[in-house]
Amino acid sequence: MNLTSKSSMRAPGQVQGSYIAEAIIDRVASFLSLDVDVVRKRNLHTYESLKFFYGSSSGEAPEYTLPAIVDELFTSASYFNRLEMGGLTAGSTKSEASCEAVRLACSILVSRLKPLKQSLEEQMGSISWDTLITQANLQYVNLSASTFWVADDTSSYLNYGAAISEVEIDVLTGATTILRADLTYDCGQSLSPAVDLGQVEGCDDDKLKKMALRVIAESLSEEEIAGLKEAIPCDGHQQQWLVNDEVL
Repeated sequence: MNLTSKSSMRAPGQVQGSYIAEAIIDRVASFLSLDVDVVRKRNLHTYESLKFFYGSSSGEAPEYTLPAIVDELFTSASYFNRLEMGGLTAGSTKSEASCEAVRLACSILVSRLKPLKQSLEEQMGSISWDTLITQANLQYVNLSASTFWVADDTSSYLNYGAAISEVEIDVLTGATTILRADLTYDCGQSLSPAVDLGQVEGCDDDKLKKMALRVIAESLSEEEIAGLKEAIPCDGHQQQWLVNDEVL
């Protein structure tokens, strides 16, 4: 661990820093004759300490889900039962930039359509969306808008996740075998169920795909599920995933 990383990776130094932190936690647990995970959980941020270190990036109190994530992971991974047997990522702003650019473009279109809508309502009363767009086309209202937005320091926020890996080490040869890995992650609110599905469809492993789709489905309302099914061709393999009893 005293050597520099020999492979390209995000957040260089993360492995070394994590090792140092884990070594300290292990030493404290040994000195106090406590289970190392008791020490880990006691040293998780409270919301108050989170705000002290991260300021506005800490968000609102209900959004700090890390303690609950750790508890859920211990349960779902059967951690304590398996124990008896023997990272951080940051800097990605693509979603934020895309969504804010879309919002700004929508604001431009609203500003163009609002005067026409008010004029039509004065003449016809309440009008439908189809009528508004038809009249906008007839009156040569530009219905195309493009914007560009780049995140700044004020748009930072925190994400929470926890992971457990069970690794078998051959003490004679040093060979390692990963027996199991569990991950619990707070994905927040879905930007678009269709986008989530597209991310899952990039996976080739059927078992993993089913698990991911089940997680997505559990976070959707019945209306969102119905809308997602309508958006996907009935003869496509994606539709089969959505109507599979093991998923929905």
